[in-house]
Amino acid sequence: MLNKQIFAYGVTPLALSLLACTPAVAIAPPSCSASIGGSISGCTVSGTLPTFVILNTGSVSGFNSGGGPMGIQITWGNRVTSFTNYGTINVSAGSPTRGIYNTGLIDNLLNAAGGMMSGGVRGFDTSRATATPVIGTFRNDGTISGGSVAIYNYRSTITSLTNTNLVTSSGGDGVDVSGIDGLIGTLSNSGTITGAARGISVDSGGTITSLINDGAITGTGLASYGILNTFGTLGVITNRGSIAGTTAGIGNAGTIGTLTNYQGGNPTSGTPSLQPLTYIGAVPTNYYIYVTSTTHYGQVNFTNPTGSMAFGIDPGSTLVLGAYSDVLKGVTGVTGTSGTFGTYVWNLTQYDVTNHYWTLVVGLPGPSASNSLIALSANAAGVRNAVNARASEISGILETDCATFDTQGVCLSFQTRYFAQDRTSEGAGFLTIGYRLSSQWRAGAFIDYRVSQNRTAHVKFDDDLPTFGGFLSFSNAPDGTGLQARIAAAINKGKINVTRDNSLSDTEAGSGQARLNSTAVGAELGWGIALDARTIATPYIGLRTTDAARGAYSEALVVGSVDYPVSYSAFTQRLVTALAGLRLKGMLSDTIGYQLGAGAEYDAVHKDNGYAGTSGISNLPSFNIANAGASHRMRAIGAAGLHYQINKTQRLTGNISLRGQTYSSQPAFTALAGYQIAF
Repeated sequence: MLNKQIFAYGVTPLALSLLACTPAVAIAPPSCSASIGGSISGCTVSGTLPTFVILNTGSVSGFNSGGGPMGIQITWGNRVTSFTNYGTINVSAGSPTRGIYNTGLIDNLLNAAGGMMSGGVRGFDTSRATATPVIGTFRNDGTISGGSVAIYNYRSTITSLTNTNLVTSSGGDGVDVSGIDGLIGTLSNSGTITGAARGISVDSGGTITSLINDGAITGTGLASYGILNTFGTLGVITNRGSIAGTTAGIGNAGTIGTLTNYQGGNPTSGTPSLQPLTYIGAVPTNYYIYVTSTTHYGQVNFTNPTGSMAFGIDPGSTLVLGAYSDVLKGVTGVTGTSGTFGTYVWNLTQYDVTNHYWTLVVGLPGPSASNSLIALSANAAGVRNAVNARASEISGILETDCATFDTQGVCLSFQTRYFAQDRTSEGAGFLTIGYRLSSQWRAGAFIDYRVSQNRTAHVKFDDDLPTFGGFLSFSNAPDGTGLQARIAAAINKGKINVTRDNSLSDTEAGSGQARLNSTAVGAELGWGIALDARTIATPYIGLRTTDAARGAYSEALVVGSVDYPVSYSAFTQRLVTALAGLRLKGMLSDTIGYQLGAGAEYDAVHKDNGYAGTSGISNLPSFNIANAGASHRMRAIGAAGLHYQINKTQRLTGNISLRGQTYSSQPAFTALAGYQIAF
């Protein structure tokens, strides 16, 4: 059969030559025909003219070039502008057998549907001889196979390699890129690339700039890989299909820049593209998960990972609210674990720190950091007000006394108490018992039980226990003249409910409960001076320590309404206060007595550790809100009282007091009214 050839385009378009292609011989293989329509044993592109065109619709079985059997050879220094194969190029005998061997230049190479390029060792071989071989576009719509490598690129350049059908090796690699000059610019696969050892191998400094997989890249033999990068470089991998091997889908001892992965989401389905991608070795610099649905999203199981990688979500993903489980396994070096995606926010959470399992949680945007901080400031003011009130209240209780005795040396007092400070108020019942130890010493105890409370919108007391306390007093003389001394202490324990409102936009109404404990200890020295038969003036000095503390707590998580609960550190306030003043007491008549007092307090020490805590609110990981109010270290105090002596053992009492506050310009007001009896 005569095979006609348009083997060269010369200097002018009309310079055409038609030559017959006879069977090849070992020493001098024939030139390739532009059109090969029958069967030939092989041919070589060589000569002095600059460009060639090859179209094969027949069968090429191969010839021995001296470098091994091959079907078609493009030698160094020659250029093929178009190479299209519709037929069969199959060289199976000898070593190293190559279906096609290129050491020159091919602008466009197409193995069309139905076409075959096959070699016993290499189906397609482009290797460096002297100058770097270059292939512009290489498209396979047919089959390329090789016993060792289907497509072998050693120190050669393939600008673009596209596979839509089958690239396969029965004993080695589907595609091999090696050598420091070995380069594939873009490798796009929508078919199958498979090899007994590796689907794709990059080694010895080889590079694939961009690898896009919409099909299957598979290692089929024992200890095989879908992709194995041995000291090479993979710039970008976009995996929208499946990459799998019996050892791992990807093994990496070189460099992988960015891996975007769709593979995974439904391991029990049996579909390869829904199985997690397995990965051994150095992690990519960047990893992007691609989410198609709740049952199809990127998952990677790492083994022996080294290095760290930045995590992100591919912008083409489709997200819904919820959790995507096990997106990563076996890896710890992950950065970029939170972010936003469209109208959503997402967090990558390591829920199993032993096996390093990670879940991607997608939610709605969190509360506004600025508005939440404003709400927390109002919350802080309410708590401070409650703590200040409790400190002021317990300080006033230290002045409790019961000093009227009869033959049994017992004094008993029942009183009602009303307390108000700023926007808070409360009513209480007050019981005091005193006992005369000697003519100069008396001791007593008291209990104060709150029966009504009016607090701010942010604070409510719950399970609030009574305030307990006691005193020990010394009086030089029964009429109150001479040295006067006393010490007293009180303690209160309870619980407080604190609410963070959501009146501002993009905030949540969190709430929680914490302990609120307060203690006070005071000591006082005075000297009673008789001004006349009915009046005693007692100047005094004293020292008092007051501690009030709200315990640490966390707001309750309520899915859908409080998705970002806040945790609060313990809040404590301590005051060490010096006292000085003057008290007057006397009788207006035989049955009506009075008591007046005025003085000043000075806080030698006042400590407030700040209203602090942490949150999961974006841009508000922690906060510490200082007291916005002025501090009043020097304050005035005043008191007035009356009593009506029913008889020598019984009296009715009434007292009011005003006490300046450390953290408020409004004084605390206390009113007491009651009945006292002596035994």
